[in-house]
Parts: sequence; structure tokens; C-alpha cells
Amino acid sequence: MTLDIGWIHVATSPTKIQRICDVRHLSQSVPQKQTLRNCESERLTIGRCHTVWETVASNVKDVRRGFTKARILTGTYMVQALKSKYSMGKQSATCRLCNTEDEDLYHMMFKCAALQSARNPSLGKFIQVVTSHLGTDGWIRLSKDDKMKLLVDCQLLVNSGYLPDDPGLIHRLETKSRYLCYNLHCKRIVLLNNSYIKMKCV
Repeated sequence: MTLDIGWIHVATSPTKIQRICDVRHLSQSVPQKQTLRNCESERLTIGRCHTVWETVASNVKDVRRGFTKARILTGTYMVQALKSKYSMGKQSATCRLCNTEDEDLYHMMFKCAALQSARNPSLGKFIQVVTSHLGTDGWIRLSKDDKMKLLVDCQLLVNSGYLPDDPGLIHRLETKSRYLCYNLHCKRIVLLNNSYIKMKCV
């Protein structure tokens, strides 16, 4: 196959072009991608926004929150566990804030003691929305993986029948989780910058 772009002729493989343009290929490959395991793929279609972007308000701060949430959703938010993986173990996976265990997304979202002041108010509001529909037992019964799915892409639990397909509920959960992710991100960056400055001063 040859593409005619003005006076330039580019020889391309038809299968490659088809794969780039084929959303079905993308949605089928999502379950195989470790970084996208918390991303709902059934609704991936051309011209349709993901829930992250459908619920973002048209102001700069909320767009920033949306970008942070989208990085977490797509597995491109750089926590220590990812740095360790990509550096082939040259960098430690241990959380640089609390030094108690490896820093993956679950650790950052739910466990890191250094982020507790940023986590508690936002996570509390998120859990309130969940328990208003599922009851307190509903939140407690959720597995570690399901809590991450609920926080990162609640549509996954709608598809599995655990949550009702209620646009209002999905909007509220998405908004609360976006605030939580952004608050944790900001606190984490401040603490990492402070520790870097202290290290340089020693």
C-alpha cells in the first residue's frame, strides 16, 4: 500500500495502518496490558469520551485533576514500583515518603502514612458516596482490587453488576475520586521535593 502525501510517496504495511485505526484492537488488547487493568474498555469507541473527561468541569484546576486521574487510569503515573521496573531494579521500589513498603498505586491511594492528611478528607467523601448506595458492609466487603477499580474507573464495577448503572452516581464517584487522586498527587510532590531539597543541603 502506498500513501500519496503531496509529492511524497510512503510505503506502508496495510495491517499496521488498520491496527492503528482499529479501536476494536485497542479494546481487545486492554485486558492484556498490566498498566490498563483498572481501565474499562467496553465503552472505548471513536467519538466517545471516557468518564474521566465527561465529568471534568471547564476550569483549569479541574482539567489538571483530570490529567492526573487519566495518568493513574492509564498506568502512566510514575510511582516507585514503576520506576524500579523501568530501571531494571536500579531504583528501589520502596516508598520514599514512608519507607515501609513498595510504592504502587494502591499504597499511594490507601496506605502511605505520609499522605494521610491529604487522603482522609477526600477518601472519606468518596466512601460516603459508595456507602450511600452499597451500605457500610458493601465497602468493607470490597477486595483490594475492587477498591482500586472503584477509585480509578468505577464503570468496571457497574459492568460487573456491583454498582447500579446510574449516571448521577458515576458522576459523583468520578468527581470525588478525581479530587482524591489530585490531592494525593499534590501532597506527594511537595513531600518528594522537600526531601530532595534536604538531601541536597546535607
